[in-house]
Amino acid sequence: MLDERPLVTVVTATYKRFDTLFDSIDSVFNQDYPNIEYVITDDGSENFPYEKIKQYIDTLDNKNVKNVMILTAEKNRGTVKNLNNAYQRSNGKYIINLSCGDVFFSEDVVSKITKRFIEKKANVVVTSRVLYKEKNTPAFNTEDFILAEYGATIVAVEILTSLKDEISFNRVLELYRMRWQIELIFKRFKSIFGGREFTARKEESVKAWFYGKLLLAIICETFVKKGRFSP
Repeated sequence: MLDERPLVTVVTATYKRFDTLFDSIDSVFNQDYPNIEYVITDDGSENFPYEKIKQYIDTLDNKNVKNVMILTAEKNRGTVKNLNNAYQRSNGKYIINLSCGDVFFSEDVVSKITKRFIEKKANVVVTSRVLYKEKNTPAFNTEDFILAEYGATIVAVEILTSLKDEISFNRVLELYRMRWQIELIFKRFKSIFGGREFTARKEESVKAWFYGKLLLAIICETFVKKGRFSP
């Protein structure tokens, strides 16, 4: 019966920093779900420790992990293309992202997510994240948070070793939301004004190119407001 459970692919994307990657690897191999495929996909890091990762995985008990893929790229292509490549190469019926350095909240997270997929016949299952100051030290009372708001569907634990005690959990969430708002605005800017590829490589030239785009955006905004039309 266990072998009939659908294959679930867990994807971890990496780029340049690998100090906490092995925590993520351990977390996947410690899951109780019996049919997992694990994909580590690197986005062109010059220092990607392929052999070290492979040797470490070979030492683990992989009864539940049926297949492991370590994907590399010759150059940096960006997070979206890196993840899309992993998705295209994966074989699982369901795909779960686990960021490099994050770990699953408990050993049954993959089982719970898969069960929810099957029971609800869902195409997407949205989960939540718990912030940690350091290993085994939550930034707040996790029991209250889980019971009051998210039940048993917590997925990932983010390890934050630099979080200070005087920073409240609400303040952390506020900063986290603000960070994503800034990133979304910048991505929108790049998509509108072609900021994905710079025409020059020198710092001075890139700055001049970028300021030119900003000036164009301000001029366009002025015309839109005065003319009361949308471009």
